[in-house]
Amino acid sequence: MRYFIPRIGGNSVFCLLPLLIFIAGCGNKEAPKQGMPPRIVKMAQAKVEDVPIFVDSFGNLNPINNTNLVSQVTGQIMGAHFVEGQEVKEGDILFTIDKSTYQAQLDQALGTLGEDQASLKLNKDTMERNRVLAAKNIVSAQDFEKYVSEVQVSEAKIVSDKAAVEVARINLGYCDVRAPVAGITGKRLVDVGNTITGNNGPTLVNIKTISSLYVDFSIPERYLKKLRTAMDTGELKVKIMPVYEGMTAQNTEEFEGTLKLLDNAVDTQTGTIPLRAIVDNKASKLWAGQFIRVRLVFGYAKDSLVVPSEAIRMGPDGYYVFGVSVDAKGKTAKMIPVKISGRDDDLAVISEGDIKAGDSVITMGLFMLADGINVMTPEESAEMMKKMMQQKAGAHAKTGGKKPASGAAQSDGHSGQGKASEEQAPVEKNNAAAASPAKKEESAQPAK
Repeated sequence: MRYFIPRIGGNSVFCLLPLLIFIAGCGNKEAPKQGMPPRIVKMAQAKVEDVPIFVDSFGNLNPINNTNLVSQVTGQIMGAHFVEGQEVKEGDILFTIDKSTYQAQLDQALGTLGEDQASLKLNKDTMERNRVLAAKNIVSAQDFEKYVSEVQVSEAKIVSDKAAVEVARINLGYCDVRAPVAGITGKRLVDVGNTITGNNGPTLVNIKTISSLYVDFSIPERYLKKLRTAMDTGELKVKIMPVYEGMTAQNTEEFEGTLKLLDNAVDTQTGTIPLRAIVDNKASKLWAGQFIRVRLVFGYAKDSLVVPSEAIRMGPDGYYVFGVSVDAKGKTAKMIPVKISGRDDDLAVISEGDIKAGDSVITMGLFMLADGINVMTPEESAEMMKKMMQQKAGAHAKTGGKKPASGAAQSDGHSGQGKASEEQAPVEKNNAAAASPAKKEESAQPAK
């Protein structure tokens, strides 16, 4: 049986290739299976370093001073001299109360004081004149004692009058409602024009001191021994981390605090120890009432074996990591059971497991990863693709830059082999034509 092969230019070898593959596929031999391509993963190395021993908790920031400002005198509010949310200093005037009544009371007290001072002078003069007469028995001792008591009464009145003047002056001063502490004002709660009652009236405004802030939180009582030991050795550190939208381990802002209070009893209802720290906030990056994370660092574990936290996986039998085995065929994933003694957002401490410093562990590309799967890094993948492109370019250069022709046979339903778009020739004549390049190819009919 003879096969008719289409003639398409001089690159008939590219047309033979699909046909040869088809013919080979018609046999009983099974085609070789193509292996799975390597999985692209990211890797990191296990390393030895000192890691902190800590406990995490949550808490809130509270102001050092939380003051509700109330008027100490009764009267009408004549003015408000601050902007809501403004930072104020201690002693700044925030409100003014009508002063007319209190100014009149001060003037009255001063008048009474002056009157009584004049009376005292007169009584003293009278007493001194009668002292001489009493010494000569011209004035009886009883009458002289009367003059002496009048002086004493006048002196007592002076003391009382001075006190009344001071009270009137204080009340007049209270008409200027001043900030008792430095801090940030809140919303103004009483408007100008309202009449308020002294001491029992409404809160005018709230002021919070936030240049430093209290950090109120608690930890489980099982950490009490570690906490007290760290306090005694001076190794205790308090780290405050505010919670923001979009916060990650990489962009967390951290503040250093100082523990100020270990409460005198464990809370029996929650089994926790109430604690209070203080943190500097002169830059006003923190805010009163803010929810925060707190980390108490008790000390450091020396020379600990650590891997990135994202390398740790949990399975039915506990924690494991994927290490990397390297042989002549390349890199493969290797499942390694491990035990961890501590973990945070960045690192996990390996206490048990067939892993040592310098070993590679897989940190990304872990989904559906299994033991024995070939792996490579993105950099290795890029290098492999670069070499393949270079090899392809070299092969293309060897063929003279020619591309395979794109003709194909169309079936005419007559011969079963199809009629070619170009005229066909027997294999024997094609070979003969190829052997005589000087002879021009002519169209030939299929041999009978």
